[in-house]
Amino acid sequence: MLVSLCSSNCGVVNIYSQDSCLQETNPRPIKAIMNLVTGVTSLTFNPTTEILAIASEKMKEAVRLVHLPSCTVFSNFPVKKKNISLVHTMDFSPRSGYFALGNEKGKALMYRLHHYSDF
Repeated sequence: MLVSLCSSNCGVVNIYSQDSCLQETNPRPIKAIMNLVTGVTSLTFNPTTEILAIASEKMKEAVRLVHLPSCTVFSNFPVKKKNISLVHTMDFSPRSGYFALGNEKGKALMYRLHHYSDF
């Protein structure tokens, strides 16, 4: 599934079919992700584009992972511990086995994604 994204200053990320964006003047989103309440400052895909990470550096713990193509937000991330703080950067490892976040405290947090067997 090829997708196009659009984020807003109120935390909404719209997911569009790339075909509809190329063929229609006013395409309708496949899904509107509304799990953040402040402006989205970071978007990144894992290497296989199965997961989209969205974050806002304006609010603590404001990071979500979205499964594509189902367009559902993972309910088990972030974990209940409040240690993420303000996300300034994020990325996936080359084979998606790890997801890393950098925060305003200068800390790098790494999470193992067990669905992927390799790093």
